Amino acid sequence: TSGSTILDLNKNGSTVYTDQSLRPTIAYDDADEKVGCALPNAATWAVGDIITVDTDTKEGGSPRDWALTIEGA
Repeated sequence: TSGSTILDLNKNGSTVYTDQSLRPTIAYDDADEKVGCALPNAATWAVGDIITVDTDTKEGGSPRDWALTIEGA
């Protein structure tokens, strides 16, 4: 009913968004329930990197489930 859900993508335990304002953010009232986000600041990935996702902030009320899709070039 208010606020936003903010996600964070981590590589080997550290955020890849050194500019935290670029993290994927889903407004509670997003009409199509989809959101694009800026590319992370960490541009390189290597075999063996461990990628995790955290919910840093949860919107108030009844937050919905979310799914993250990472697309590569």
